[in-house]
Amino acid sequence: ITGTNSIQFVGNAIQGYSLQNNGGNRAITNNLSGGAVLTFSGQPVNLTPDTTGRTLTIAGSGNTNISSVIQNGGTGTSGLTYSNTGTMNLSGLNTATGALTVNSGLVSLNGASGAWSAGSIVVNPTGILRLDNSVNGNANRLFDTGGITLAGGRIDFIAGSGVTTETMG
Repeated sequence: ITGTNSIQFVGNAIQGYSLQNNGGNRAITNNLSGGAVLTFSGQPVNLTPDTTGRTLTIAGSGNTNISSVIQNGGTGTSGLTYSNTGTMNLSGLNTATGALTVNSGLVSLNGASGAWSAGSIVVNPTGILRLDNSVNGNANRLFDTGGITLAGGRIDFIAGSGVTTETMG
């Protein structure tokens, strides 16, 4: 996806999703520029409709906002990989049971509900995972018993006013 105009996928209640991966691992290359943003909102992002686990990769250089829930959709364990030089903001209560992998760029779990609540976390050397409580505090941004692998990357913890805690792994 290229250009200087923002693109938003909302979906509708009849479909029940804003994006659904119907086969194989998929990649979206977001190279939007000039302040344009790729957005998924409204209906959930379904990573799989069946028992097959799948991975959705967001690549490129553009910024991405996902405020809808990222979920398996079916029963297959599915995950999300970010391999981008920009920023991806996740502000929904995401229930996908696979890994959130940050290969490069910045992934921010933010907003009142922003969480990866059922799967593991992998942060690779040029990746940053930010737990951002600066505006809305949320002590459950990560799955408390989910595995966390820091493979040279980093986790930023941005506290809000008052005491902010997070249980990891």
